[in-house]
Order: sequence, then structure tokens, then C-alpha cells
Amino acid sequence: MLKDKDIFDKFVWRLEEIVYQGPTKEAEEDVQKNIFLNKGQPLSATQVNVLETLLNKQLTDYKKITLKRKWFSHKLLVIIEKYTPIAKIDAQNGVFFVAEDGTIFQDKNPLTIDRLLNISLNDIISNKVLSKDLLILLKEISNTFDKVSDFELDLVSNICVFNIDEGQVKIQDFAFGKEKIQVLREILTKAKEKDFIKPYFIDFTYYENDKVYLRQRFNTQKKEVYVKK
Repeated sequence: MLKDKDIFDKFVWRLEEIVYQGPTKEAEEDVQKNIFLNKGQPLSATQVNVLETLLNKQLTDYKKITLKRKWFSHKLLVIIEKYTPIAKIDAQNGVFFVAEDGTIFQDKNPLTIDRLLNISLNDIISNKVLSKDLLILLKEISNTFDKVSDFELDLVSNICVFNIDEGQVKIQDFAFGKEKIQVLREILTKAKEKDFIKPYFIDFTYYENDKVYLRQRFNTQKKEVYVKK
């Protein structure tokens, strides 16, 4: 006849093995350092949920960490998801990345994409999330231009300056990013039609006054190339 303890043990889930599933070996090892469980240790669903919540709070550079108990094999599955970066920011306090949702994170071995903006910031990164306006602007720049270089960002004055094949672009105030990049595309088309001499300098400083200026190479005179109707 089974004793009460034997009956209880029969229905207790005890850990046999931890299996890690991550995009890189480094990610798996990083998460592994933060899990302290022993073989044969009983784990309830509530305890697993608490551990999962704790891991996601501690390891914020990962998009999501999910824990799943496999009932019959008694394996604990640890699923690690990394952010996909759209931009890399070289700041005074380190190298950071910006995810598609605006999350700012650090990663020694980030996932690679074809169009990763490389941004220089003469300041420190203190926020965990990029502003919505700046995120939209960065996405539009990345999706529009194949080559973007010498990207400098000033978060105090809300100014960014970057180079494209046609020249240099200066944008002040990150609002209306989608609209501004559409205007930039129109300006580049007009400049090509008029045989303007490259490289150009295109200045959005006065966009709030419905004006954008373009300066051609070897010519210091600015041309008004856009007037909002």
C-alpha cells in the first residue's frame, strides 16, 4: 500500500534536465548563469512562472525568455529571443542597439541585418526606449536609402546629420519623420532633373516654416527647393 508521501511524490514534477534554445550559444550561456536549479528539484507551475518573470526583469537586453515544463520528460525548456536591431549607437557610455519597437539594449553578439544604421552620439544613453518620433525617422531613413554613413545624433538639440550618395542631410526636430523623408525623396528627384551638382547639402532646419533648402557643391548660395502648400 502506498503511503501518503509516495502518492504525493508520484504527482510532483521534478527537474531532470534544463534545455536551452537560443539564437546563439553566447545567449544560452548568458541566461544559464542566472538559473540556479538542481536535478531532482520539485518545480510547480507557479514557481516556473515566477522564475520566468524574474529572468525577464533581470535580463532586459533580451526580447523575451520563456520557460516551459515538459511533463513526461521532466525537462525544463528555456527559450531565448533576441531583439533584431535597426540601429547601432556609439555613445559615450558604451555601444547600444535600437530594436524595431524602440527598445534600447546592449548585445555583444547582436543579430545581423542588411541595413543597420551606425550612429554616433556625443552623449550618454540613459533611456531604455527611443522616442517614437526618432524611431519612425530612423526606420524611414533605413528603409529608403541603401547607403547611410557618418550619422551624427544630437538628442539635446534634436538634430541629426547623415550622408547619403547624393550628399549630406540635416534634419532638425524628429517629428513628422515619414513626411520629411518623403519630401527628401522628392527633392532628390528634382535636383537630378535640374542637373544640380553633387554632393548636395539639404537642410530641413526651417521645415516648420514650410521650407527646405539645398546647397550645391562649390556654391555657398542656398536654394529654396521645397515650399509646403
